[in-house]
Amino acid sequence: MANKLPGKLPVLLTPAEVAEYLGASEWWVTNKSPIPKVKIARRTRIREDDLLTYIEQSTFATPLEIAEEIPELQSEISDADLIPARRVRREAKLGKTA
Repeated sequence: MANKLPGKLPVLLTPAEVAEYLGASEWWVTNKSPIPKVKIARRTRIREDDLLTYIEQSTFATPLEIAEEIPELQSEISDADLIPARRVRREAKLGKTA
C-alpha cells in the first residue's frame, strides 16, 4: 500500500507555544482567538501557516509607512499624524499645541 500523506506535513503548534510566541494567555489562544484550530484526539493544535496568516492579517501600517509607499500622500502626512494620539490628547488638556 502506497503512502498517501502529502509531501510536506504542516507544522502543528500547541496553544502554549502560540501563547508564548504572541505574549498572550493559553486560555485566549484556545478559547477566544480567531486563529483556526485543529482538534486531534481531544488535543488542540494550531497550524504554523494559520498562525502566520493571523499575524499578517493583524499587522497594520503607520501613516508614515503608507506615505513612503505612495509618494503622492507624502505631502498630506503632517507631523501630528506621527505623534501618538494619547500624547496629543494629553497636550490638548494642558493647552499645548503641537
